[in-house]
Amino acid sequence: MKRFSGAGRAQQSGFTLLEVLAAFVIFAVVFAALVQVLSGSIRNTTRSRELTEAAFWAQQYLDTLSLERPLAEGTDSGEFDDTYSYEVLTHVYEPQSVSGDLLEQIPIDMLVVELTVYWGVEPRQRQARFVTMRSIDRNIRESRELNGGGPFNVN
Repeated sequence: MKRFSGAGRAQQSGFTLLEVLAAFVIFAVVFAALVQVLSGSIRNTTRSRELTEAAFWAQQYLDTLSLERPLAEGTDSGEFDDTYSYEVLTHVYEPQSVSGDLLEQIPIDMLVVELTVYWGVEPRQRQARFVTMRSIDRNIRESRELNGGGPFNVN
C-alpha cells in the first residue's frame, strides 16, 4: 500500500494491482488444494461405505451358510441386491503336514469357503474377498453327497 504525500498532492491510500493479483493467486492456490483434499475425502468415504456394505453382505451370507444354505463342496453365485453380487467356492481343506492315515481317523472335514463380493460396473467393478473355514461331520457330508441332499451337521 502506498501513500503519497507532498505539496499540492492529495493523500492516496489503497492496494496496488500487483498486491491484489498476488492475494488472488494465493487464495486460488489454497482453494484448489482445499477442493482436492475434500474431493479425496469424499471418494474415500464412498469407498469405505461400499466396502463396509460388501462386508455386511458377506457376513450375512457366511452366518446363514449352514442354516439356510447347505454346506457342501462346489461353487455358487447370486445377487444380494441390485448393486452387490457374489461368487462362492467351497472345497475341503487338506493340510500338508498331516499324514493321510491320521486324517482318516478324524471324522471331521474342514471346508474352506472363499466368498467374493462384487459391486459396480465394468470397467470400474470392485470386489472384496472373504475366506473362512467351517467344520462338517465327514460321515454326514459323504452320505448327503451320495443321497443328493438330506441332513447335514456343521460345527
